Amino acid sequence: MRSPFPIRLIILGLSALLAVTVGCARLQPAVSDAQSAASARQRAIEEMIDSTVKVTIERAGRRVASASGVVIASRPAVDTMEAVSFVLTAAHTLAGGDGATVVVGFCGPQASRGKFTATVISRGKPDTQDLALLRVSGIAAPPVRLPEDDLVRLGQPILVIGFPEGERLGLSSGIVSQLPLSARPNGIPADRPEHRITKRNRTR
Repeated sequence: MRSPFPIRLIILGLSALLAVTVGCARLQPAVSDAQSAASARQRAIEEMIDSTVKVTIERAGRRVASASGVVIASRPAVDTMEAVSFVLTAAHTLAGGDGATVVVGFCGPQASRGKFTATVISRGKPDTQDLALLRVSGIAAPPVRLPEDDLVRLGQPILVIGFPEGERLGLSSGIVSQLPLSARPNGIPADRPEHRITKRNRTR
């Protein structure tokens, strides 16, 4: 009588081969999805870079302060109207800059056009709403694409692109680690106006 072991080994071998085949078939879409997500992330980063600017406060041709900014709206040149870009930046950078010149340098394809002089349209108070709006004439840079859902959530992944310390363009990632309670649905009203969001860097 023949031993049943070879038949069992064949069945086990076929079962293992089937499991590996099915596993690979399931793994392929996952790898493809990961590649698509990576490509989408890279495209988003490149779009953000194109909308990022460097804001410099100059007095007598010397830099006295600098900050990052982002283009939130723009208009191309039409008929007799010149092109214009509207930039959002930090209000505290402009503090003490009376009589100084506000200069904006663009990123992406617009970087080769050099610096542009900006006009301050509106400026908030650094301790309540640390934002300032600038108008830059002569250029229509691509504005940043704002999300449809503007609700920021704790633990949400976040990317920050800008000019740390006014130097080279840099990128950092992290999560939203702190929000005012008033920023949450049905949240507790804040004791005083606060619009600050805290980012905690990811460590690897």
